[in-house]
Amino acid sequence: MLRLLTQYNKMVSIYDYSEAAMEKLSNCPGCHGGAERFQDFGFIDRYGYNAQTTWCNECGLIFVNPKLILSEYTNLLFISMP
Repeated sequence: MLRLLTQYNKMVSIYDYSEAAMEKLSNCPGCHGGAERFQDFGFIDRYGYNAQTTWCNECGLIFVNPKLILSEYTNLLFISMP
């Protein structure tokens, strides 16, 4: 859940990640190695929403997996702020 603090210090929900369409990566975005090299280790990202964090044993890249699909990123760009 992405939240915004308004000018009156009221917390407003502006995007619900749990409802978003996601895709599971089968290859590392860094070295393109297969999923057998993945190590899952986190479940909440720095913004507080539930995001599986994955580490690649081959190149050391840390990334979110599964990730939002392209159309969901487009929806994030056009959120109307309260």
